[in-house]
Amino acid sequence: LNNDDIVLEVRNMNHEVINYFSQADVISKMLDFIITPQDNNARYPVLASEILSSEVEAIDAVWFENSHLLDKLWGYFNSPDYNYLRGILLMRIMSGLTGYNMMDKCKLYLENNGYFLDIIIQNISNGGSDFLISMISSQKYGIQIIDDLNELKLMERLIELLHPDYSDIHMDVGILLIEVIESCGWYSSLCFTLSSSECCTKLMSFIIGENSSESALRYGLDIFVFMINLTVINDREIREGYHVEDIRNSRPQIELDVEIQNIPAQVLVLLTNTPKFNEYLITHPTGHPLKQNHSVLGINRLKIIEMFDSLVSLYYYVIFDVLTEADIFNTLLDIFLEVERNSLCHHLVVEIFFNVINGPIDILKKILVKTDLIQILINEINIAEKPEKIETKQYIPYLIQIAEEICNSSDEPEIVNITKMYSGWKK
Repeated sequence: LNNDDIVLEVRNMNHEVINYFSQADVISKMLDFIITPQDNNARYPVLASEILSSEVEAIDAVWFENSHLLDKLWGYFNSPDYNYLRGILLMRIMSGLTGYNMMDKCKLYLENNGYFLDIIIQNISNGGSDFLISMISSQKYGIQIIDDLNELKLMERLIELLHPDYSDIHMDVGILLIEVIESCGWYSSLCFTLSSSECCTKLMSFIIGENSSESALRYGLDIFVFMINLTVINDREIREGYHVEDIRNSRPQIELDVEIQNIPAQVLVLLTNTPKFNEYLITHPTGHPLKQNHSVLGINRLKIIEMFDSLVSLYYYVIFDVLTEADIFNTLLDIFLEVERNSLCHHLVVEIFFNVINGPIDILKKILVKTDLIQILINEINIAEKPEKIETKQYIPYLIQIAEEICNSSDEPEIVNITKMYSGWKK
């Protein structure tokens, strides 16, 4: 390990070096360098981890021929002397042992040591996520591993980690859940469990409610938005190789009269909590009114607006009805006008109203009347065009986009009748 090129020699498959590191007692000694604090050379633990995670088949095979080495590795995670940084180095080794040639042996070992999932969950932030994803992504055993993890209630346990008591790992949990969906596929048993009514309800309880927290709201909504973007519409299937944006951009403009009991759980749970989200949008968490600057709007409000954007892109009648009844569209317009310099917010709100304008005509009619959108457009654009106006508000171009989109729908008699009510619309 004092050789500066030793890691490179291993990766270049130097037979003499690999033969040396393929000895059980040598591997055990290198584990000691990682597990036991070394006073003489601080680089030994890192070098040992680099070599043992290099995915060299001859070295990896020794682990499974001498299971006491794996017992020694896993046992460290339950040791009273456990150290976070050393845990990262050990998790890197375990991820290296999940390669194609070793996966069958790795899987067999883990099946005989049921506590391995506890260790992975306890180490989500220091390599546990990578190890879990490498197992799920196995070409040879992926489906079986996914089903085994589902029986071990992986999704339920991960959702529990979004409780306020674990706020320091909420980001890691949110990212991991999305990576699991991406890795195992929407139609897998794990995703079926995640999208169940029980899991969605539990997840929502940490997002908004008595047991909620700001970090759970932020990363929990990311999970819901991802699930909504992968929701099957009518007989449209999400096929391998599709990207979320491809799906949404190519989605036909459809009108679906879906019965409330047939709506996917992830959508229904969001709709049920729409009034709470509306309340969150219009008030600051500390109770102060929303002010006209970017910092007060905050990332969580943007996340909520993004969630509504995903919902309306489904074109379910019931979604438009619920959002209209909860006064969401008026709230979105109020925020749009109050936060003058938040282009991301403006872009999302425009997307939402584009979906409304290109959606069912009776819904568009209802929303135009309830929000008085036409009058808002006339007033704001007229003010911006006055000669004495020194500075144009940055949201004006977005309002013009909405106005133009309504004009493109003006061949609908019912919409024409509404616009005729406003004297300034023709100009």
